[in-house]
Amino acid sequence: TILGIAAGIWFPIIDAGQVETDLAFLLSFCLFPIIGYILAIRRPDNAISWLMLGIGAALGLSAFVGSYASYAIHGGVGGFHAGAIALAFDQPMWVPIVGLPATFLILLFPDGHLPSPRWRWFAWVLGISMVITFLAILFGPGRFEERAFPNVMNPLGSEALRPVLAVATGSIIMLPIGVIASLVSLVQRFRRSTGIERLQLRWLVTAAGTVTILYASALVLSFNASWGTEATPGWLGVIQT
Repeated sequence: TILGIAAGIWFPIIDAGQVETDLAFLLSFCLFPIIGYILAIRRPDNAISWLMLGIGAALGLSAFVGSYASYAIHGGVGGFHAGAIALAFDQPMWVPIVGLPATFLILLFPDGHLPSPRWRWFAWVLGISMVITFLAILFGPGRFEERAFPNVMNPLGSEALRPVLAVATGSIIMLPIGVIASLVSLVQRFRRSTGIERLQLRWLVTAAGTVTILYASALVLSFNASWGTEATPGWLGVIQT
């Protein structure tokens, strides 16, 4: 993770002579692998330790492939084709980076287990839908219209799979549903908690409630709009931010 983030800072420097990384985003999500590492040493039996480390690993990989893509496309080592492949892999990396903290981290907090066995089927459906969404974006044919290289075609895109991928992309609807359901599970867990667990949950309930409402709203409202580009309406950009 550290090497990936370092590469994410270094490649823009040798490519454009300046740091182009979103430092606020980077610093926020760097807390996941740090806390995950500390928890994994002290509580390796708790699934949250490894979930947070996984989010950190995804962040490091995304930082690497995203910055390398720009460097290679501009004539760096590997050339245009390698850069386009790296760009393709970076396209769906937001799914584990943003999706896991907003769903499974809330579902499993604080003991690393689901609130009850009744949530098991939902966790499976949510996990499978996230994998399908990731693969649908990765192999989706077309140009990288929402990236810095809108004229570059996805080298991993498959026209033969376009009908299937179009349906598969619809699984993204499970993300806002999963976010809201995870909040519901957190509230239920909080209501029946006592003692230390209730203290652990108090801050998370407050933060998660605010983030969940805004995050789910931004996802729903952005289905037919771009995310964080000049074409994004001003009011939608505020909600996304």
